[in-house]
Amino acid sequence: MPFCAARTCLREKGVDFCFECDEFPCGRNSYAELLEKKGRDNNGRMKEIGVGAFYEESLQRPCYE
Repeated sequence: MPFCAARTCLREKGVDFCFECDEFPCGRNSYAELLEKKGRDNNGRMKEIGVGAFYEESLQRPCYE
């Protein structure tokens, strides 16, 4: 199972989401390519429209697209 550096990193940086960090996107995690892309895309979208709007938008998307 790949190591999730995000939990430790977020705590160290004092942020709630990866996109809030000056180093986003970084290569600290070692996820499978599709999971890595989804994480980057989701964080990028949250940065673009805000967390609340991202949540509302996500309610309209299928869970497994």
